[in-house]
Amino acid sequence: MARGSTLNLQIKKLIILKYLSGIKQATIAKQLNLSRSVICKAIKLFRLRKSLVSPPKTGRPRKTTPRIDRKIKTLALKNPCTTAVDIKAQLKELIKKFGLNIQKSSKIVPNYLKRSKSPGILFQRNNR
Repeated sequence: MARGSTLNLQIKKLIILKYLSGIKQATIAKQLNLSRSVICKAIKLFRLRKSLVSPPKTGRPRKTTPRIDRKIKTLALKNPCTTAVDIKAQLKELIKKFGLNIQKSSKIVPNYLKRSKSPGILFQRNNR
């Protein structure tokens, strides 16, 4: 699940300096125009980590670049009747440029089309 945006390092420094100088959390929140929960969380994380720097992000790295995502979307918008297999075939040249192997990950194009709610036929199966 995605979290909200992280606080700027300068704002974190300002929050901690004000807190260490004895100003109450509610007052800091009013002065910086932030919610009290944001102030409380920043102070709590500072106490835990003993640092203002956020830890590195975790999670699986992306398979596609934003440029390839845009290309998938433009191909789907150009012809709404295009299947995911057709889009994948059209992407071969672009994929070779970036060294991405989309054959092993056959779900990249359909998953992107689902996620972005772009027009295009996701699957064409003949179950006979």
